[in-house]
Amino acid sequence: MSIFITNLSFDNSLFINESKLAVLLGSLISSFNGSIVVSCNKREKTLNSGADPCKLV
Repeated sequence: MSIFITNLSFDNSLFINESKLAVLLGSLISSFNGSIVVSCNKREKTLNSGADPCKLV
């Protein structure tokens, strides 16, 4: 990995683009985790209410 960074150390635009991709990837992972938490929360509320979670409404 250090060889890769050493060879590209003079290309600042590459590092700027990589940081933008890292921020984008981080936000996508964060939103995905948030959607999992919300869906699990909805499922838990459905189970606690006594309703059948497999029944289609």
